[in-house]
Amino acid sequence: PEKKIDLKKLKKYVLSNPYFLNHIVSEDGSVTALVIETEATLKGKDKEDDLLDGFEEETDQQEDTEIEKAYFSEKELSEVVDAVNRIVENYRKKGFEIAVTGGPFIEDAFNRLTKDDLFFLISLTSGACIFFLAFLFRRISGIILPYMVIIAADVSVLGLIDLFNKPLTIMTTIVPSFVMAVGIADSVHVLAIFFRKYQEGGTKEDAIAYALGHSGLAIVMTSLTTAAGLMSFAFAELEAIGDMGLFTAAGVVMALLFTIVMLPALIAIIPIKQKTRSKEKNESLMDRILLWFADFSTSHPWEIIAVSIVICIMSVIGLFKIDFSHDMMKFFPDNLRLKPDLYFIDREMNGIIALEAVVDTKKENGIYDTEILNRIDNISKDVMNIKMTDIYIGKIFSINDILRETNQALHGNNPEFYTIPQDHDTIAQELLLFENSGSDDLERLVDSQFSMTRITMKIRWVEIFKAEKFITEVKRRFNDMFAGKADIQITGMAGLMGNTVPAALRSMAQSYLIAGIVITIMMIMLVGDLKLGLISMVPNLMPIIMVMGFMAYIKVPLDFNGLMIGSIAIGLVVDDTMHFMYNFRKYYTATGNTHVAVQETLLGTGRALLITSLVLSASFFITMLATLTNSVIFGFFTGIVILLALMADFVLAPALMVIFTRKKQDKGLMLKGQKQG
Repeated sequence: PEKKIDLKKLKKYVLSNPYFLNHIVSEDGSVTALVIETEATLKGKDKEDDLLDGFEEETDQQEDTEIEKAYFSEKELSEVVDAVNRIVENYRKKGFEIAVTGGPFIEDAFNRLTKDDLFFLISLTSGACIFFLAFLFRRISGIILPYMVIIAADVSVLGLIDLFNKPLTIMTTIVPSFVMAVGIADSVHVLAIFFRKYQEGGTKEDAIAYALGHSGLAIVMTSLTTAAGLMSFAFAELEAIGDMGLFTAAGVVMALLFTIVMLPALIAIIPIKQKTRSKEKNESLMDRILLWFADFSTSHPWEIIAVSIVICIMSVIGLFKIDFSHDMMKFFPDNLRLKPDLYFIDREMNGIIALEAVVDTKKENGIYDTEILNRIDNISKDVMNIKMTDIYIGKIFSINDILRETNQALHGNNPEFYTIPQDHDTIAQELLLFENSGSDDLERLVDSQFSMTRITMKIRWVEIFKAEKFITEVKRRFNDMFAGKADIQITGMAGLMGNTVPAALRSMAQSYLIAGIVITIMMIMLVGDLKLGLISMVPNLMPIIMVMGFMAYIKVPLDFNGLMIGSIAIGLVVDDTMHFMYNFRKYYTATGNTHVAVQETLLGTGRALLITSLVLSASFFITMLATLTNSVIFGFFTGIVILLALMADFVLAPALMVIFTRKKQDKGLMLKGQKQG
């Protein structure tokens, strides 16, 4: 005010005005909100449709230059966040506390922490890979050759992402690490056989040919099954998930091509010393361990299967107790200022997330209809009464608030006239007067044709699965209230979050189903036997079921990242089973002895399976050092799945083969006896 005013009267007026409470000031008047609105403009006609685009003022400048609204890039978002933080720090002091939060700040914090973790974790993962490769091969070439493959694959897939003009999002940042793990696994399987054969004497060419002949088909099939599992994400409703699946699958195929084309060429031209085969300590120890697994699994098949069935049943029971929950704020560390600031504003202003309902009458000046306005009043009261666990609407703002305020002002600020006029002409006149007063509030609430209006609801911060149920109920009530009178669209930050969850769930369920079917078909093709192919899927699925069940028992909620565990893991663990089944079938066909076939399989490909599983699990366990808790949980349980899958291939798979081949042998002996008789 330009002149001195009575602050007591002002306080009384503000705290008695429904528009101000929990919107500009808290109910006790101790906290005020400063809402910062950002805007980006872009010249051109390529514009992504936005449901709320119509609720803006179109200036003469915009008409002349065809400047249109655009979304902030990640870089621009960071610039805004940095600028606001710099200004806030200049004013923040004792007695004048400032809490800063909002969608841009949450997104920026998530992006920055993820990027910081990404570079740190990739460095540690590389170190772990070098350690295990050195332990397995004990030669420099055993480290350099796999790394040349994965560098080529990573550079290629990153170039492919750029070629298709796709940004490196939070989802696609996992692509390089995943391709690195798969590329190393492919290289190890070739090099393990190559070095073993080369040390026996003979030429490089013979050793290369033997290695590719021994493991080439298995590597092709495992890579294709992994790619197939990832490609199932291409059908996801969320573009970010689809991009992750497509580009990771492309990276897996590139790693395969570099393994079977570039790796043999590198082996041929790089000088590699031919060592005489010796029983070194680490090699003999590994062989003893592998032989122990072979003897144990083939000697106690029924006991192993019985224990596995019990564990599987308990895990399946646990699956029904899974608690689905996704709360991004729980991802952040407690020492991040953003976290207490958000909870403070959410508590003091009775809500922080915007839920928007757009009422579209489909006709010009349809908002002047008193029935529409009365229904807005009724629905506002109705949804305010929706109470679910930890979630409710704390504030609603609509065109009706402006009409009441204007109507009261035109009647000498008499509180009795804080109502909505009940005739078309009065409504039109009052809205015109308000529009000409210089305020820009109206253009944020109605479109230029007065055919649509938005209703803004503020809800408390809550995990998304609870919000999704709440939003579904709000949408149902809006549709019932305006049935036959107007179309309803639910949007806003809360609406987007609520819609993302079911879309992600449907995508994950669909990808699980598609990946399972495709991998099963390819497994049957690899082993050349329907029953054997179906049985071989047990060691693939059981570790995932076990981990999901275990998470339920220890009350770890399954969030969006948790859902990714199964989808990512099935593409990785199936590789080990395929290598085992392929080699077992080959040795069993040659010897006809299950025990010998298991021994030869574990002594041959088992060494590579052990090292690749340790590399993969270590890569995921390293993410437990991440700042964000969702990465910690994802890394820990994915690493556990991989180790359980290794144990399933070393223990359960041989036991199943003993039972299966024994029945087959018994049947063959019976037929032979009948023929002789």
